[in-house]
Amino acid sequence: VTHAVDTWCALSAQLTVDELVGIGDHLVRRKNPESTMTDLIRAVDGYAGRHRAKRLRIALDLVRPRTDSVRETDLRLLVLRAGIREPLVNAPIHDAAGVFVKHGDLVFEAEKVLLEYDGEQHRTDSAQYARDASDIERLMLAGWLVLRVRKRELQHPSLIATRVRSALATRAAPF
Repeated sequence: VTHAVDTWCALSAQLTVDELVGIGDHLVRRKNPESTMTDLIRAVDGYAGRHRAKRLRIALDLVRPRTDSVRETDLRLLVLRAGIREPLVNAPIHDAAGVFVKHGDLVFEAEKVLLEYDGEQHRTDSAQYARDASDIERLMLAGWLVLRVRKRELQHPSLIATRVRSALATRAAPF
């Protein structure tokens, strides 16, 4: 049995950069991370010279701690590849009174634009659905613009990029 980080490095010979980023993000996720960015950096440094080490280095540069799902990672990579600046990952967001509302998936803090990935549980779990509705209402009252993306929409990256650019433009944000 190998350590998860060693397995991640070994998989670089078989997986795409995006798949490696998704696994890397999972290793340093927000809740119960298995590793740290320092662990990943050390492992990649130790992997230098091996087959597909360059692919692993590229993936490492795109790994971000604090993610909650691989779909968040997919959405973040889509935004970056569209030439839009990188949002904060799972940043805490507060309402108008300064009370914590939630950790936003992808946050453009200065412009108060939130990009949220809604998985199936956001629709099928009634408690989750109710929390989402309440959180979004509180955020809207605090001046946030919330863009929600579902799995099927990830198949149309240019449409998502257009939505994000449009949202940032309405907030006079450089992107």
